[in-house]
Amino acid sequence: MYNWFKSYLSDRKQFTFVNNINSNGAVNNYGVPQGSVLGPLLCLIYINDIFNITNLSSLKLFADDTNTFVTSKHCKELTVKANDTIAKLHQWMTANKLCLNADKMCFIIFNKSPKNNDEDILNLNGKT
Repeated sequence: MYNWFKSYLSDRKQFTFVNNINSNGAVNNYGVPQGSVLGPLLCLIYINDIFNITNLSSLKLFADDTNTFVTSKHCKELTVKANDTIAKLHQWMTANKLCLNADKMCFIIFNKSPKNNDEDILNLNGKT
């Protein structure tokens, strides 16, 4: 079984096809082959430990989308927990050769008493 998976994942090449022209193939030693029968299973195995990164939030995954739910009765504590979760997600993704796209990140705060608070700022690598 090990040799079968090894042969499936080793020496894979990727290329781009544009205007009926193929680019040169490049060896890809990371990631899960897209469009393959084993792709979804291998992806689940690859990211299975993401749920261990923090106990400050709850993670929900769907395909390539990750949602995290952080709760607190105090905005300041919520901000600290959320920023800690984002930092840990970034660290996990970097260690696993994945990318956390800050431009696609968004958040919403549900609060009984509506008010703006300048302390409620989320950061990823110094980017607000």
